Amino acid sequence: MNGNHEIMNIDGDFSFATKEGLQEFKDWAMWYCVGNDMKKLCDGLEKGCVKDLFEGIPFEFRGVNPEVLDGIRTRVAALRPNGPISERFLAKNQIVVVVGDSVFVHGGLLPKHVDYGLENVNEEVSDWICGLREKSFKDGEGRGFYCLVEEAE
Repeated sequence: MNGNHEIMNIDGDFSFATKEGLQEFKDWAMWYCVGNDMKKLCDGLEKGCVKDLFEGIPFEFRGVNPEVLDGIRTRVAALRPNGPISERFLAKNQIVVVVGDSVFVHGGLLPKHVDYGLENVNEEVSDWICGLREKSFKDGEGRGFYCLVEEAE
């Protein structure tokens, strides 16, 4: 099940990421790139099976300390919509899970989400994670203090 921290990371908000967590992504990216280099040496692979991890990722982010810039770039590349980590490990996770008479969600639900349809919520978020659609929620929704449950008065 994906919660607010997964959504925040996919959306490029790493406010809870540590230096050590950024380093882990740098280490992962090094091996990902080694794998890509090895694939390039193989005959018979379909064109397009080797994707440049950093395609479209800026070399600078305003306000980011240069000491952690490579870690931020790598985390963005891995976790952005259609990124290799987000697509492989997060896209199949649901936001809302119904088991029998119980509903499981990280945080809470509002009546408008139930009215819209829990299957629709799960499908739209999954499609966004896979890069198949634009984000359908507003900035701030689903994030900690601004979580959907906080909207209920």
